[in-house]
Order: sequence, then structure tokens, then C-alpha cells
Amino acid sequence: HDALPICERWPTMTMGQRTAQSKPLGLPVGALVMDNQHLNTCIRELKKRGWLKAGISVTSFHSDNIASPPGLAEAATPCKRAVHVSQQGACALNSTMEAGGSEKAAIAELLPNIMALIARGDATWIPGLRVRSAACCLERRRRRNSGAV
Repeated sequence: HDALPICERWPTMTMGQRTAQSKPLGLPVGALVMDNQHLNTCIRELKKRGWLKAGISVTSFHSDNIASPPGLAEAATPCKRAVHVSQQGACALNSTMEAGGSEKAAIAELLPNIMALIARGDATWIPGLRVRSAACCLERRRRRNSGAV
């Protein structure tokens, strides 16, 4: 576990200093987007590591409400689900997807099934995706099912 990345801690800054930063501020968040058939595998593996987000952790996913990151075109079907991860999981997955080599090998040992889904294109990591974002809005799904606009 020594090879896993550690989240950076932001020092106390004034608002002017924060706006000058190139990295986004806030807590690390993100979700794995996949078909329903892969949910149980993903949830089980994230729970085992303690990386499944507490509270609402699985939402529907509507890609038409977000700017699509690379690799998301395949994830645009209506039956997709987003599995939201904890801050620690988001930090590790963000660092791993940006890096390679030993970090990818370390995370592949911890999350072998999830990394296999990503490698096959059956899951997509979307950094910054929040539970109540437009793409994961629960109310939107309820309105569609009821016929309201």
C-alpha cells in the first residue's frame, strides 16, 4: 500500500491566492460509470477497500447534461449507472489515471476487477462527478418516468 498516492492538502490561502491556483479546489470526488450488469462487482470491490461513498453511492447517469470527457462517448446509453467513491478512492483513482507504471500496478492489485472493467472499456472513471450533479440528478429520472418535463 506504500505506492498509493496521497492526496495533497491545501495550505490556508486568501481568496486571491486560491483563484491563482491551477488545480481545482475542494474535496476529491468522482464516479465510475458502467452498465447495470457490472454494479455488484464494482460495489463489492469498493466496499472491500472502504472506497464506496457513504450515503447515496449509486445514481443513474445522464451524459447529455455534461461536457463529455475523453472515453465517455461509449458511456452515453440510458442504462448507465454512476458508482460514486469516497474521497480516498477518488484521490487514488485520479492520481492513477493521470499517472502510470507503479501507481497503476498498485491500484490494479487493490481493485483488480474495476481496473479490468476500465481496461476493457466497460467502465469509465469520471473525476469530479458528484452525486447531485446534472448528470446524476435523481429528480430528472423521476420526472422522466412520470412523464413530467
